[in-house]
Amino acid sequence: STVDSALDARWEVRLSQTGPSGEVRANRKSVLIGQIGAAVRLLFPQLPSNGVRVGDSWEDSAVYPVQLDAFDASESSVRTSKASPGALPGSVRIESVERLTRNGKATQGGRTMTVSGVGGRQVTYEFSPEGRVTTLRARDTLDLQVAIPGSPDPVSVRQRSTVTARLRGSSPG
Repeated sequence: STVDSALDARWEVRLSQTGPSGEVRANRKSVLIGQIGAAVRLLFPQLPSNGVRVGDSWEDSAVYPVQLDAFDASESSVRTSKASPGALPGSVRIESVERLTRNGKATQGGRTMTVSGVGGRQVTYEFSPEGRVTTLRARDTLDLQVAIPGSPDPVSVRQRSTVTARLRGSSPG
């Protein structure tokens, strides 16, 4: 089963001072492992190198590989973020809005299919006064086109996902 494909899987990502650096690598591949890998990237927000204070806003961009079902794809993101007071005294909330572009290829039955599309992501992080991520909420919507050789029209797919995470032992934000 699909869930069994993720048993004993491990993910690794290099972190820089400002967040993830490079791809999230798994010790093996499956559709579920690729989807979890995309969520792992969300656990490490991109931050300015000089730190974050309430009222700050910034833009950044990144390009990284993602597993999109059967497709080995690349996602590019242009992100605008703003810091505001968090739910707890001394905490910080960061709200980010991203414009996403995905492109990829897969081979099935000897035929190469392509996927391309655009969409958006909204992410909210709550940081404790000590600087730990205590809560994250992310929502994606992507409109994709899958081109299959020999088919007259591409197949349209709308992909939506929601990720919510709370660090154990932390107060809800």
